[in-house]
Amino acid sequence: AINDVKLLLVLTYQNSRFFTRKNNIIISFQKQVLLYEKNNISFSDPSYILPHPELNDGLCFRLRNAVSLPRHVQAHSDAVTELACCLCNMLESNGYIFDQKLVRSGALLRHHAKTGGELFLQLGYPEISQIISQHHGLLETKLDEAAIVFLADKLIQETQRVTIEKRFADSMSKCKSPEACKAHEQQLEQARKLQDMIQSLCHITL
Repeated sequence: AINDVKLLLVLTYQNSRFFTRKNNIIISFQKQVLLYEKNNISFSDPSYILPHPELNDGLCFRLRNAVSLPRHVQAHSDAVTELACCLCNMLESNGYIFDQKLVRSGALLRHHAKTGGELFLQLGYPEISQIISQHHGLLETKLDEAAIVFLADKLIQETQRVTIEKRFADSMSKCKSPEACKAHEQQLEQARKLQDMIQSLCHITL
């Protein structure tokens, strides 16, 4: 799946040239050689960061589809994206401006967490990488784009809006170790603090 995402970015970006050799695909790209062979893909320079196309909904959906997310996960992601953008709008109407385009793209792509935020860092999207890498816990509890996506996710169960308490109570059964239980409690505390921040700033009840 990681390789599919890398290849998709190369195919999306302009000025790529293609060559075939037996069952392999070789792409000449920005003085880099990218070899796609037996589902393995790599650059000639492993530290190379792709010049990247601007993210839009269409590209986000294609990148998301490249990791073959189940339909119910995609539906959940769409619901979280809608709520995250709604939170941005509420904050903006009260004078607090955040990058809604980044929030939207990050929310659509955040389930790439299994492939790691490092992937999107190499692909040239450091801000998206930050959102993805904090999908299961924020580095610090501050109100920014990553936090908005994080909170929106904790207010949606499947595709339905729920309270933070219900979301975490229902997911507690997934914690099979003391470490998992501790991380679960930390995320709950982070979500509560963020909810309190937004409710105070926007004079609303979420």
